[in-house]
Amino acid sequence: MRAEHYQLGLGESGRLKLRATALLAEGDSARTFEAAALLHDAARAEARALLALEHPTPEVRLASAVEQCACFVEGLDPVLAARSWGHVLDAAGRVPDAVAAPMLSRLKPRYFRLESAFGGALRKSPLVARHSGSLDLLRGGERQRYAREVALLLARFPGTPWLWWASCSIEHVRGRPGAAWDAIQRTCRLEPDSGHYDAVRLWLMPRAVPPKQVDAYLSESYADIHRASPEVCLVYALNEMELARHASSASTPRLERAFEAVLQGRSRAQAETSVGQYLRAAQLLLSEQLKGGEPTIDLLYRAGLGDLIVASSAASRRDPFRLLSQQVSQVITRHAA
Repeated sequence: MRAEHYQLGLGESGRLKLRATALLAEGDSARTFEAAALLHDAARAEARALLALEHPTPEVRLASAVEQCACFVEGLDPVLAARSWGHVLDAAGRVPDAVAAPMLSRLKPRYFRLESAFGGALRKSPLVARHSGSLDLLRGGERQRYAREVALLLARFPGTPWLWWASCSIEHVRGRPGAAWDAIQRTCRLEPDSGHYDAVRLWLMPRAVPPKQVDAYLSESYADIHRASPEVCLVYALNEMELARHASSASTPRLERAFEAVLQGRSRAQAETSVGQYLRAAQLLLSEQLKGGEPTIDLLYRAGLGDLIVASSAASRRDPFRLLSQQVSQVITRHAA
């Protein structure tokens, strides 16, 4: 049965590659992006197929690593291709050179061409290279140049999730939530297993979609909350808490769903991390609200967020939820996964 699952996984990957090849032949930007996304899907199918084997041989491991890396290379994603190339080298070191060399013969020059092209493009994009994590220090003309650099890089490497993340970040800073939403959707399409990117999308959602669609998105997120990342659980809870603050009635179900999301997140987060502390803070605030009380700043102290409080203004301390929400927003949107 394991061998059958392995073959099914390889078949799925093969079909995705064929569809991607057909799209690439058409050549326009939308189809090129979709082809890149399909090739990323194919790489993940290859990885799942390998997991179906209980004891894969070193040769099978190398063949899988080569195929995964090739998908990222053809999918115009130099970042994930570089990570995958490391797995190729590791797997190649476990088989004789006479076996590894022909298996790498096609991939190796293709990978290094992509690596070289990306390195050269980055050298011409100094703002993107320097400010990939935070754009807070960019002002005026620098933001315009940063946006142009990102656009040029995406034109050449549209399969790179990190570049779409960068596009989302700059569009958010520029006050264009619709464009930011489109960019984060593409980021998540290319790398759907990233809890951080998914959390950014959930954070951006109420700011980018029509109000009538917000509850539909939240319901979809809540349906999968039992397997969501701690970051997604946290952002989901804060969204429900924000909506409950403005609800004229029936706010308790929102708070209850938020509380469940927090518990789910805390079960998977390390308590000493910032996300773990934010989840504990949210739990304390929700517990007080569900009892009918008014949350105070002391609850944030108890969650270990004294450093946040001491650096905040007196006005900010009057609203512990707003203080927590703003801090989470800054952390979620500032750092790439």
